[in-house]
Amino acid sequence: VGIGQAFNALAAEPLNPTTPKAAIFLTDGANNGTYQNTHLRFAFNGTGRPWPICVVRLGTSGFAAADTARLKRIARETGGVYSATPTNTALENLYFQCRGRSSGATTLLKRTATYRIGQTRAYARRIAKKQRRATFFVSWGVGRYRIQAVQPGGKVYTRSLGKRVRLVRGKTFQFFQIQNPKAGLWRLRVTRLATGAPTDTATTTVTVQKRR
Repeated sequence: VGIGQAFNALAAEPLNPTTPKAAIFLTDGANNGTYQNTHLRFAFNGTGRPWPICVVRLGTSGFAAADTARLKRIARETGGVYSATPTNTALENLYFQCRGRSSGATTLLKRTATYRIGQTRAYARRIAKKQRRATFFVSWGVGRYRIQAVQPGGKVYTRSLGKRVRLVRGKTFQFFQIQNPKAGLWRLRVTRLATGAPTDTATTTVTVQKRR
């Protein structure tokens, strides 16, 4: 019922086929009654592109093997992602992945690493020509971090700069969003600042979207 109501809300007129859409489905227990495969309305929604359902299974009790298999199928058949009993960091990464899938983003890098206080790690990926947007996303568990984006040629971004470069900060995540990124080798520097536990785990993801 919930999935059906969500579809009705997303499909309400006026429906613009070019607007990317997706749903986050969180559940803490098994389905009662016969499941009607309502998620397939998201897969075949009339726009020519599926609307991903990103599924989050909360907790470990109340789920039989068939329930878990159904949740995974909902994600797979709509082009979404599945996560079980996620941490806050994993949940934020799932939201980011789902947002990227709904907008046709391609993941160039996804890397999880442990950081000590004061430690810096650098990640590099080559971005091709004619990309509309590049996003450098970092999420973590505890403490504070600083991220810096370095474009080909060496120019370093540490903050938002006009409409082209946007830095968004949250309590446990940050990301740079670069419009019309310069083609070539981009680098992201991730530094753990002096707060929180001695060690922490952070995940770095780099995605791009082509120009339409």
